[in-house]
Amino acid sequence: MLVFHDKLKELRKAHKLTINQVADYLGKFRHTISNWEKSKTVPSKTDVIAMAQLYGVKVSDISEYNDLPVLTSGAIIKDKNIDDEIASLENNINNISDTNTLALKKLHNEFKLLLRDKRNKNKEIRRLRASLNSINEILYIKDKNRIIRKTNDKFANILPGSYTKDDALGSKSIDFFGLKEIKDIVPYENEVFEKKIRVIDKEIKIPGTGGARRGLLSIEPIFDDYDNVIEIAVSIKDITEIVENVERMRLLEEIINKLNNRVWIVVPHTGEYLFSSKGTKYIYGFTPEGDEKYPDFLLSDVTKKDFIKLGLYPFKNNIIDPGNYKFRIRHKDGSIKWINQSIYHAQYKGKTILYGIDFDITEDVNRYRKLKELDNAINYSNEAVWTAACASAEKQNFVYEYISDNFYRITGIKYENFFKGGNNNWTSFQKKILDGYIFPEDRVKAKKFFSLAKYPKEIDLRFQVEGRIKWLNIKINLIEDTFYGYARDISLRKRQEEELKAALATFDAADEVIWLYRYDDAEESGKIEFIHVNKFAETLYEMPLGNLSKSMDISREKVHKDDRKKVNEIYDSPEKSKGSLSYRLVMDDGRVKYINAHWFIKKINNIKYAGIIEKQSG
Repeated sequence: MLVFHDKLKELRKAHKLTINQVADYLGKFRHTISNWEKSKTVPSKTDVIAMAQLYGVKVSDISEYNDLPVLTSGAIIKDKNIDDEIASLENNINNISDTNTLALKKLHNEFKLLLRDKRNKNKEIRRLRASLNSINEILYIKDKNRIIRKTNDKFANILPGSYTKDDALGSKSIDFFGLKEIKDIVPYENEVFEKKIRVIDKEIKIPGTGGARRGLLSIEPIFDDYDNVIEIAVSIKDITEIVENVERMRLLEEIINKLNNRVWIVVPHTGEYLFSSKGTKYIYGFTPEGDEKYPDFLLSDVTKKDFIKLGLYPFKNNIIDPGNYKFRIRHKDGSIKWINQSIYHAQYKGKTILYGIDFDITEDVNRYRKLKELDNAINYSNEAVWTAACASAEKQNFVYEYISDNFYRITGIKYENFFKGGNNNWTSFQKKILDGYIFPEDRVKAKKFFSLAKYPKEIDLRFQVEGRIKWLNIKINLIEDTFYGYARDISLRKRQEEELKAALATFDAADEVIWLYRYDDAEESGKIEFIHVNKFAETLYEMPLGNLSKSMDISREKVHKDDRKKVNEIYDSPEKSKGSLSYRLVMDDGRVKYINAHWFIKKINNIKYAGIIEKQSG
């Protein structure tokens, strides 16, 4: 190393000189001085001597040269105050001739004019520099060799590392940015130099930001007296936030246009659209583009009637109150649709505008109507229905969502007695049911039923409500996290079963065979299934009662083949018989028994039963 580069920078800073000032003193370019201090290039011996003289040091203090002559000045040359010099000369005026005195005074006046012009120019330069730095854009000037000559403070913000604005002066952009960072700008700079044209608002990646920020590039050519471009003035306006906002708006609009809902912004009174999404096509059948004026294009006869009913028509001459409005429209394809329109107010350029979202709720309306019809059907049915949502993982808490209006009519229980409050503990709910309503003899099996975690489940229980006993058939199912419950009053059926049970007990005590089957079912299905046959049948048919009770076909097989036709006719249509019949039975060992049978039809609690009484004769 021939030159102590760090020492050069240290001496410059110590004498409070800028790189530009040192370059002016030595008659060099600014980037030359910068390269010496950064060890990129080495000054010549002459330049080393000049710097030693400039800083007032020995050559050996700033370099390894010991054989160079020592200059005598040893101090930085500074401008002298011309006024002081002239005053000194005037003090010695006696030693100067009149002619020289006049010439000196003239020269003094000229210097004063020059100094005043210089001060004015310096003020103008400072004002210009302040103006450049106040502009919220990145500014710089390059000469035809692509050397940066001027910059503003905003330029320093994009310089990499520890580079300063002064470091950039006298250098090329590639020296500190690299080719990758300036590749968007270089073609435009070359175009201005070569084609002598302006470049205005070209979107580029701002150098020094790694492509993270976007800018608008404008370049103005600076001409000499011969119409040659000698410099270019470059400005870069940072539009990163604008680009991001535009991109967000574009993305938002793209998302909105993919929805089947209509989003719109309109100026009242004029009907002017500021925005109408493509959902307009889905909901109304019209495209958002076109000459239709809001709201004329959607005011079909159906809509007009609904708006008049709401007191909103014609609403293009009014500012509607914010809120949700439901109305019908006639779609372009002729169908009727239900629309929910949410309307809001906002201020735009000092005016109140309307904006909103239109939803197609046709399916919801139809579903509501069907649910209403279903609810009415349930309430007119003989079955009470309720649903409850589980409020805990253990399903020990639940919230009732739906209880049919016929609950009290079917069960006799006022559901507000234990459903009131919405959130009910399952254990306390069981206690209310078991202690308050379940018939005492059924409480054990009821408790077991309610504690059973297997679904679906079903049980018949007696409820004691307001002094009356009711039989209820209860079904409960659990689907995902929702309980579905059903209750049916089966008191009549239970009474019928009890009466039938009493009748069968009487039959069992008889010394004749009594068969009984449900004739109503036989009429519908064409198949006879016995409900009961008494114990005496074992004696008559000489076979176990269990076999006989399975099917009537077993007993028919015992009938003599010549009698089977007339017996089958009576079995199939007992109401058409004369009430009695004689036929033969053939036993397994060949013996023949003669039978007298009597046929009857009996109603027990409005259910029709057919019966056969058989007795052996002779």
